[in-house]
Amino acid sequence: MNKETKNFITLKELRLMKKSSIIINAARGGIINEKDLNIALDSGIIAFAGIDVFEKEPPELSNPLIKNKRVVLSPHAATFTKECLENMALETAQNLIDFFENKIEDTKIVRI
Repeated sequence: MNKETKNFITLKELRLMKKSSIIINAARGGIINEKDLNIALDSGIIAFAGIDVFEKEPPELSNPLIKNKRVVLSPHAATFTKECLENMALETAQNLIDFFENKIEDTKIVRI
């Protein structure tokens, strides 16, 4: 998320959708304005939402989307797929090899 994508989808855009629409945000919290989304769901402007990211992580219990019956929540856990874990392990091992052979890319070095 950045300045251009924060609140990219507001009540204005949600009103353009069909009433039967289901909006899914698995990208970044804050791209969809959460207050506007809740209004759209409660007002029947759209039918449902699927969310695995929130503007504030973890979401506060007072966030109305958590209790909204038209929202399906899931954990943002893309890194827990078998393929992702394997790729992370392989890349980590390769980075160690490259480091000790003085071949590590500068972009992979975090300077503290």
